[in-house]
Amino acid sequence: MIASKQIEVIETIVTIVTIVTIKTIKKLNSKCFEGITFLSKDVQRVGGWCESIRFGLSGLVLEQNSLKTKVV
Repeated sequence: MIASKQIEVIETIVTIVTIVTIKTIKKLNSKCFEGITFLSKDVQRVGGWCESIRFGLSGLVLEQNSLKTKVV
């Protein structure tokens, strides 16, 4: 439960930072589409990374639950 909430917080922070960065780039230079394209690719990478963390953590939680069951 705690792990999934932490992941949600991380994803929210990444999203906010991304939006702010894109808006800043647009303000600095409205012709800076290449930078925005590169940024969106990085965001996709980060999104994939968050997804893999989520699967990894859910796997750990399942593993912990099965260990508790075995011990009890």
